[in-house]
Amino acid sequence: MEENSNWVLTDNDDKVTVAQEASAGVSATRFYNLSALSGLHREELASLMESSLKTISRYHDQGKYLGPAESEKVLMLEKLFFWGQKVFASPKDFEIWLNRASFGLGGKTPFCLLTTISGIEAAMDELKNIATGNLS
Repeated sequence: MEENSNWVLTDNDDKVTVAQEASAGVSATRFYNLSALSGLHREELASLMESSLKTISRYHDQGKYLGPAESEKVLMLEKLFFWGQKVFASPKDFEIWLNRASFGLGGKTPFCLLTTISGIEAAMDELKNIATGNLS
């Protein structure tokens, strides 16, 4: 993963950075790196991206960049998984959290929200609350 050392869980300026990088597009290789970071199967991750693994693989093989929408999801999911694995004791604990209904998310599992940017942001907000002990 191309790690962004400027990521801060509460930094609103990061949204501008993500928007700029997404507009330029990210390499399809980032998708594969995200699969390794997240532990998600590529097919499952492609489903979150609302794309097909075949399309992403073709982009990868041709050295193409993902479009802005796919790039933004990759960037946001990278951030979520990066911080999730820092906040929780282990990747397995983070995976359990992703798949457990959360009161702060209206009883939804964080994972079921990951198909949209606003859902990823809601999961990040909940993760921030856990990191800061703000569980009210």
